[in-house]
Amino acid sequence: MKKTIVIVGVILSLLFSISYLFLKGKVGVYQPQPDEQKVVSSPVDANLAGTTTGNVASSTKQQLSPKANSVILALLQKPDVIADLYNPGIFYLGNKFPQSEGETQPNYVITFTKDTEFFNIVLLTQPIQDAQLQAESYLKNELGVPEAEMCNLNYSLSVPEYVSTEYSGTNLKLTFCSESTPL
Repeated sequence: MKKTIVIVGVILSLLFSISYLFLKGKVGVYQPQPDEQKVVSSPVDANLAGTTTGNVASSTKQQLSPKANSVILALLQKPDVIADLYNPGIFYLGNKFPQSEGETQPNYVITFTKDTEFFNIVLLTQPIQDAQLQAESYLKNELGVPEAEMCNLNYSLSVPEYVSTEYSGTNLKLTFCSESTPL
């Protein structure tokens, strides 16, 4: 009786081992191909809870010139660029979300995700046209690249629902880019 139990146990162990090895070769981890376009998500900040993002969170990465890439790297060294303490690799450019009740809400917040080179521009006050122009002006001055090249940045320009229900969930784009949403 004990021999039978041992033999059945050994046979079952062998079957499980063979099955595992067989399935291990069939089931693998997805590896993106070099010719596939990289799709990234914008960073999400706790202060944007309730914002409808929809397709705003996705963007196809564009090719930038070597000059633009070096400008972006230099941007991270500027004193008004602050690393997010809770999200490594994310930086606030100029403004950041208020950390306490006494702080004033900025007109806009721009975050930059280093790994994906993604700029997330969020307009936080009305009139949103003014906030948009201020954010664009700041980014243009900091990067120092032509407007046409800024349109090729990997970015999203959005408005939370509490600021504008009409434009919430829309990727507005920079005003000087062809696919910009007129406000």
